[in-house]
Amino acid sequence: MSTEALQNLSPDDLEQVLARATGRRAALGGGEKAGFAVWLAKQHLGLDPHLQEVIYLPSGSPEQEVRLLEVNEKLYPDPDDDAVIPRSMTPAISKLPYRVLAADITPDQWGGIQQGRVVLPSGWSLKDRVRVGRRAP
Repeated sequence: MSTEALQNLSPDDLEQVLARATGRRAALGGGEKAGFAVWLAKQHLGLDPHLQEVIYLPSGSPEQEVRLLEVNEKLYPDPDDDAVIPRSMTPAISKLPYRVLAADITPDQWGGIQQGRVVLPSGWSLKDRVRVGRRAP
């Protein structure tokens, strides 16, 4: 379900979607927020064929904030600009308990982040990251 589709849900339907999305919280080991983040990452991967993977960054984030890095093979940033700039991706739903910040990055930027050459936004950390990739066909 896309973030646009989430915006059109009734409060009761949204509650059911969130319950399904966070239902695997014990297996994820990160609680309801982690379940929602992984579910949302899978939704983004299903909507954008150019996304290679989505990385959820739980460490250091406020309790009500979900931080995602989205590795997009079709981005063409300025070669002199390695800025990782998050943007709000929060659906406009009053009962959604999380603010969603996502940063689109290239595969080269992802490699640079892992090697310490590209700096994450202030307060963002790779510690305890959760990578969500595409399933093999």
